[in-house]
Amino acid sequence: MDRAKKYWPIFLVASLLGTALLVVAIIYFLSQSEPAKMAVHVLRGSPIAHEVLGDIEKTGWPSGSVKTSGGGVGSANFQVSVRGSLAEGTFYASLYKRNGAWVYDSGSLRLSDGRSFPIPPPPPGSHPLPPR
Repeated sequence: MDRAKKYWPIFLVASLLGTALLVVAIIYFLSQSEPAKMAVHVLRGSPIAHEVLGDIEKTGWPSGSVKTSGGGVGSANFQVSVRGSLAEGTFYASLYKRNGAWVYDSGSLRLSDGRSFPIPPPPPGSHPLPPR
């Protein structure tokens, strides 16, 4: 019994550190996913985003969800903070996966002052992801 009382703080700290590492790993791998990269790439290439944000100086880590199932289908929804030379806000993006390929579906940019702007898909033929 005394032994359990002696080591409970170590167990608590180890549990908290393990949980924190798991959360950081999930956020990191989600932000490195193909649909998350595609969403940020679409934002950076959007003429509307450039007009209202100015030059994009920083984007945060995308957070959201990715769901895939057999047959090469899936969906993803992300939000990412963004700061530009003129304004800052949050970008919300929806993507879907068909036949194994991710496609940007729609998105909106909500500025910190409350204004909101649609971010449509890029024109056909443009590259959905930056070169590796």
